[in-house]
Amino acid sequence: MLSDKLRQFFVLFFAIGQFVTTALLSTAFNEVSDRTSAGSPVYFLPAGYTFAIWGLIMVLSLVYAMYQIFPKQADQEVHRRIGWFVMINTIFFSIWLALAVQSGSYTSPDFQPVWILATVGIIIGMLAMNIFAFLNLRDLSSTLTRADRWLAAVPVSVYFGWLSVATIANTTSYLYGAGWTGAEYGALITVALLIVAVVITGFVILLYNITEGTVAYGAVVMWAALGIAAGNVNQSWLVTVTAGVVAMLILLLTILSVNRQHFPPASSQTPQTMLRT
Repeated sequence: MLSDKLRQFFVLFFAIGQFVTTALLSTAFNEVSDRTSAGSPVYFLPAGYTFAIWGLIMVLSLVYAMYQIFPKQADQEVHRRIGWFVMINTIFFSIWLALAVQSGSYTSPDFQPVWILATVGIIIGMLAMNIFAFLNLRDLSSTLTRADRWLAAVPVSVYFGWLSVATIANTTSYLYGAGWTGAEYGALITVALLIVAVVITGFVILLYNITEGTVAYGAVVMWAALGIAAGNVNQSWLVTVTAGVVAMLILLLTILSVNRQHFPPASSQTPQTMLRT
């Protein structure tokens, strides 16, 4: 079908577009980020090295795009169900990066918080696209091939995992830029946000029914939590300890979820499954 061919093309085109946008804007973005970090503490902001995961995210996006471009994949249900969401998400990424650069540095007289607010709207849109893709993958879990699990579910899960935390970080960055830093309560507010994050991401991990996706999602959330812990070593022991505990909880929930997927309770097994075991 023509719609399948168009979807395949646009998924690949905009996946490559992420690399082009990053190459064009990365220098300016890094300058803005470095100057921003030099101001008052933003407790929910991970250590700088944590953001290296964007490289992995973009590579995995390209891996999925290359996988779905093969002729035999054109009419596969998994790509019909998630392809458009993946494509829109990659478009949103390029827009997000351009808006972040446009905003300037918090310490610059040309800083425009309205552009940071716009990035919040865009990253929420990115998160929504990944939620839709995740839900569709979950619905199709029993029909996915091994290749689908590694080349479709894992890329989506890594992106989804990062955005699950990055959306909160982006929002707190806007509030900081708008002049609301939380003052002496900033660390406590961050602890509360970390608790919210572990509840939400923990729910996703327990809801996931694709082992490869569960592990990928959990690993990325752990990476983000450990990055927040490292970023607060010299700012707040409370945030550092809380973020470390969050990382351990995510690890535990991931192990529990994977174990449940491979060894479901006897009450959840069908008679046919019980006979096979």
